Amino acid sequence: MHAREFLSQHPLVVAPVLLGWRLAKDGCIVELTELEAYADTEDPGSHAHARRTPRNAPMFGEPGCAYVYFCYGNHWMLNIVAHEQGRAGAVLVRGARPIEGLARMRERRPGA
Repeated sequence: MHAREFLSQHPLVVAPVLLGWRLAKDGCIVELTELEAYADTEDPGSHAHARRTPRNAPMFGEPGCAYVYFCYGNHWMLNIVAHEQGRAGAVLVRGARPIEGLARMRERRPGA
């Protein structure tokens, strides 16, 4: 199954399978270790709960895209958009283990 097809399922189905998947960008690779699923409007914890807004529009977009937002003026939050046709949802990346490019990651986050 192609990744985009797989991500076109309910976030509660997708999240457990994403554990162990790897994300790569500019010489850095991380393994997903902790995830949290947020479903459509039925999930009060979901940004999509109330309605579609400019801020949460990516949650209604194409599965497999990133939904990134700034939380509490302090943290950037990365979500992987995952949902069925005509719905909204995403999987929040709560934790990831560095696999490659640790020095570069440290350069990007000097205070971490």
